[in-house]
Amino acid sequence: MKYKYFSNVLIALLILSSVSVAKEKERFALSQVLQLVRSGNPKINSSREDINISEAEILQKSLRINPQMSLEVEGFGGSKEKSGADNLEAAFAISQVFETAGKREKRVEVASCQSELVKNQYEFLEYEILSEAAICYYELYSLQENNKLLISLEAISKEFLAIVTKRHAAGLDSMLEVTKARIALSKNAIKLKKSQHQLQLQRAMLASFWGSDEPVACELSLESKELPVLPQWDELVNLLEYNPRFSSIEMLKKYAQANLKYQKSLSHGDIELSVGYKTFNEDNSGAFMVGAAVPLPLFDRNQGGRLQAIHSISKVDHEALNLRLEILGELRSAYGNLKSSHMYVATFQDEILEDSEKLLEASQKAYAQGKSDYLEFVDSQRTFYESKQSYIEALADYYKARVEIGRIVGQVHGV
Repeated sequence: MKYKYFSNVLIALLILSSVSVAKEKERFALSQVLQLVRSGNPKINSSREDINISEAEILQKSLRINPQMSLEVEGFGGSKEKSGADNLEAAFAISQVFETAGKREKRVEVASCQSELVKNQYEFLEYEILSEAAICYYELYSLQENNKLLISLEAISKEFLAIVTKRHAAGLDSMLEVTKARIALSKNAIKLKKSQHQLQLQRAMLASFWGSDEPVACELSLESKELPVLPQWDELVNLLEYNPRFSSIEMLKKYAQANLKYQKSLSHGDIELSVGYKTFNEDNSGAFMVGAAVPLPLFDRNQGGRLQAIHSISKVDHEALNLRLEILGELRSAYGNLKSSHMYVATFQDEILEDSEKLLEASQKAYAQGKSDYLEFVDSQRTFYESKQSYIEALADYYKARVEIGRIVGQVHGV
């Protein structure tokens, strides 16, 4: 009867291995993590300042050229009649450069396009970092659940050692079986210690995404362990327009075209007008003066700048085709991973986990009743542990594959 009691204890421990070991800990959802990363990640905050810098650049490019004030004095300190200041002449003038061909407006348009590109780069960086944080989250979840499993296995090993010790005292098992049980307990303790070390490192890594040096102490949780229906390939391809890299191509085209207009405007010289007043000490008279200056485009008509802008437009067209092929390749690979991980998780949930639990329960009862030996029980225990561990890894891989798909199609939470 007492062996049946110990058998039931072990079975109960195995069933509870999927239950949280630290129920008192606060649950930490992925949405909370992403919110912390958005507000606290140093790279995201730094990139956000780039937007402010680009907007300040627009303001600077919109300003007109400042007028110039000049003062010219001549006809003094020379020789003979020019030795004194009687023949001094002084001229005061104000000049202003007037930009032609709409340079200022075109310059502002180029700066605005650059600002849009900076915003797009910020969005892309944010997606990348949030995706990395989400993958780190699921890796931590996998380690957390594996750690729970090892804690349960250590408890099982202790209970099993107690059973074998009692059976040895009753003359039912040899001392060799007791030694084997002790070795198994030691191995599980080593695995648990290693798992706890990795878990702590991963907790610190996740916290670093929002700039904290305090490891995450909360319990992670999944939104749901129910597998949603896999998205169709065509649906994902249609979502690619939301990818920040895709939208950057249109922005680059717009920037290249705006730059070409600006480079063409630079081939037109600006006009400088001046107005002033000149005094003559020789007869105490004075007179107004006006002036105009226009550069002669004999050599430099910004031919190189215009040619560079033209080739930039052609380069963007080539880059657009290459980027589409690159992103489609990434999506195809990620979709394959999503389908395979979906299949693995479904197989574990529908078949393997239930069968391995039944096998362990049956071998435990058989051993407690003296119908099987220690090796059979250890083998069923190993099968159960490996099945649970593989399931945890497959579940984490499935969610990471969803994150990767989401990153490609422009959805942080996955699909």
